[in-house]
Amino acid sequence: IVGQATGKPIWQLLGGTYHDSLPCYVSGVPATSDEERIDKIGEWVDKGFTRIKLALGFGVKEDARIVQTVRDAFGDTVDIFIDSHWAYTADEAVAMARQFEKLDVGFMECAINAEDIGSQAKLVEAADMTIALGEEYRTRYHFKERIAQRAFDLAQPDIGRLGITEAMRVVTLCDAFGLAVAPHIGAGMSVYTMATLHVAAASPNLRVVEFQPTQVGASNGYFTPPLNPTSGAYAIPDAPGLGIVPDLDALKPYVIE
Repeated sequence: IVGQATGKPIWQLLGGTYHDSLPCYVSGVPATSDEERIDKIGEWVDKGFTRIKLALGFGVKEDARIVQTVRDAFGDTVDIFIDSHWAYTADEAVAMARQFEKLDVGFMECAINAEDIGSQAKLVEAADMTIALGEEYRTRYHFKERIAQRAFDLAQPDIGRLGITEAMRVVTLCDAFGLAVAPHIGAGMSVYTMATLHVAAASPNLRVVEFQPTQVGASNGYFTPPLNPTSGAYAIPDAPGLGIVPDLDALKPYVIE
């Protein structure tokens, strides 16, 4: 509301931006076979997207095999990130990290039970790769606990769960301790995504932003302007406030009274 009243995008109200654009990664790449996965990644690479996050958690050997297949297909032209979906014990996560280190994986997120800070810290200490987490947490205090115990390397604050104000507190806290942020985007529509872009723009310690293609595709028919990153990056929003407007006529069939 303040942004609309003053004619400023939210990132300006948060202190300005540090970036010309917001680098993003393609999230998920659902596939039922190696061939389908390689084909889908290839399509994104052809569009200029070179950061890919694979949705895994199928076991240490199978996850390593899948990543090896992708690395063999694309060499070092693609940055590979991993979502492990809390699938592993501490020992399994360390074994997984050992495999991913050899395959030059950029980060592994959510490897261990979200509440188990001790095991999270054990993984960070043992791994020679970036360990990410944060989508599960609702306040800066959840991050503070884990920073104190060195339980992650890369923070993934979820703006839909934290809110813009609390998310910026997380960003500032992480920056004070020399930690980068890679905002997570969960299941939601364009308002969710746009709020994330404003926080990302105002984050001095931004590494990358999540891009959910199916989610954005579903949202674009109901909000303007459409949110379509190009060549691996989102543009920084320039309209007042959130900068997104719902199409009330398009949404009307889904209103429950």
